[in-house]
Amino acid sequence: MSIRVISRVLPKRWGSPSRKIVAIKLADVANDDGSSIYPSIFTVASEAELSERQVQRVMEEFRKAGLLIVVRPGGGRNRPTEYRLDLEAIEKLRDAKPRVETAEPKTENPSMVNSDMVSPLKAETVTSAAGNGDMGVTQSVLTRSIPYGEADASREEGAKAPSISSQIWTEALNLLSQCPLSDPQKRTLIGKWQKRTPTELAKKELLAAVRAAARAGTPDPISYIEATLRKYPSPPDPATFSLDEWQRNVQAAIKTKQWARKWGPPPGKRGCRLPLEFLIPELQSALDEGPRR
Repeated sequence: MSIRVISRVLPKRWGSPSRKIVAIKLADVANDDGSSIYPSIFTVASEAELSERQVQRVMEEFRKAGLLIVVRPGGGRNRPTEYRLDLEAIEKLRDAKPRVETAEPKTENPSMVNSDMVSPLKAETVTSAAGNGDMGVTQSVLTRSIPYGEADASREEGAKAPSISSQIWTEALNLLSQCPLSDPQKRTLIGKWQKRTPTELAKKELLAAVRAAARAGTPDPISYIEATLRKYPSPPDPATFSLDEWQRNVQAAIKTKQWARKWGPPPGKRGCRLPLEFLIPELQSALDEGPRR
């Protein structure tokens, strides 16, 4: 336990009780300089009375805000991820001072910012122009981000919930955070999963699989998701079509006067895979005419 780190975390405003308790638990296992943290998600979740998913989400928010730094990525159960709390960044957060009610009427001041109402989460610089001759104090505040699919008492009324697709992107990226893939590779993989699940029901099953993989803590989440998506085969790749397949596709397009999505971008569009020998006038004429209505 580091009393020094806890004493710097405790007086700060973190935006929600779940964030504050997780920050305290991380400080509890840190050295005096905030380093050498090997937090067990299960232990933090148990002691904070939160779900493991909530702890993972909060830690990811801290990481994106620059408050929690990955020193060394993990490599399975025998090599946990090493983190470090950035005490300088934490010091810039607003203090959680108690509110004092006054009898004076409140006046609107566009220069005053309530950090509890700013979204999404990020380290953002605001200027407080309080009274008593204060010329404005610039400080970094941790604003809040509301996860979709989880109850949160801090969600503003009437806020539009993210779509299932956006949930999949957020949670799948978090799930793959420990995988030895670059960010573009992760996004390409998630994009392929999304294409394999075109209906809302299929996307719900994909989201459920992502969450199940996160709860299971599987060391190979990609295989876990792929096993769930077996009944949704990968769409055909136009880059692998043979000349005979392209010839059949062109004949079908001329007959139906439309270009199937599974063939990739249509002629004239960026990324079209149709060989040049099949760019015949009959095809272009059929596509220009379009299907009969």
